[in-house]
Amino acid sequence: MKTDSLVQTIRLLRPLLGLLLMAAIPTNAADVLFYAVQKSQLFVQSTPDAPQLAPDNPFVFEVFVEGSGQGQIDGADLTRPGGAATRISGDGFSFHAQSVFASLGELNSVYRNGTYRFDFDTENDFFPSATLSLSGDTYPPAPHVANYTTAQAVNPASAFPVRWDPFTGGTFDDIVELYVYDNTDAVVYTDSGLDGTATSDTIPANTLRPGTTYPAEVIFRKSVDFEAVEYDGAFGFSFYSKTTRFTIATTGAASNPAPTMSNPLLQPAGQFRFHIDGVAGRLYRVESTTDFGSWAPVDTITAPAGGGFDFVDNQTPSVNSRFYRAVLLP
Repeated sequence: MKTDSLVQTIRLLRPLLGLLLMAAIPTNAADVLFYAVQKSQLFVQSTPDAPQLAPDNPFVFEVFVEGSGQGQIDGADLTRPGGAATRISGDGFSFHAQSVFASLGELNSVYRNGTYRFDFDTENDFFPSATLSLSGDTYPPAPHVANYTTAQAVNPASAFPVRWDPFTGGTFDDIVELYVYDNTDAVVYTDSGLDGTATSDTIPANTLRPGTTYPAEVIFRKSVDFEAVEYDGAFGFSFYSKTTRFTIATTGAASNPAPTMSNPLLQPAGQFRFHIDGVAGRLYRVESTTDFGSWAPVDTITAPAGGGFDFVDNQTPSVNSRFYRAVLLP
């Protein structure tokens, strides 16, 4: 499954919001809401047995910076232990960088244990800085889905509890997350942020479609450092984490409803626009005709998350009328 940098940031922010709300947020909150570093390891579970280390570059270092919305962040730099400052890529409010490695030794040779320094260039604060400790190699166990076999034949009309073995050493300060995705990598279901003592999470009835296989993952995050004083208004976190990726499959026949079209609109420049509702991840071909005798392809589109999308025909017709249809492709 793929996630872009903004989604990765949101995924980390979601479970942390509960912690932020419990903390004393200053009234003069800074432009930076939170900053974080983590080292993680990726595993795959494809049988009821223990998960296995993912085959390709399973060792990951990530750094996150999320803005508060008070003002723009013009830049964010990270200085790793024994290294020089490097710029974190971002868009003014969300910043994320990731490095992947083939071995733990390679990861630790570049991102050592120690203190990581952040430097922020913000709209309302003059070059504030903050630090986080990431040391001890206190990785959690790799999550093991205990009811993996049952998860391969889920009745989508009923609620389904995903169960995993206990997070050994997990506490209320740690985090457990469950994510279920569709084939466009959009999140179909996630929890609201479970603590390290959780051993299950229930997917509500009718969340999943019949006859569909969903990528999913359980994440254990072991909290290492939490800072809420050094940089007023911002919160810092560091983690060691392990993620196990697996699948959830539903029973029944796959639902492939015919696409529906609505909201036709002729735009000022002459283009014709309308809305198509389909199934996320499915491929649709838009066709046109002038006489209903033959149909010509106009475009082929994969429906995004949610299934709905607007289509604009930028080809100005040389005829007085043109008719359209949307066709679901195999």
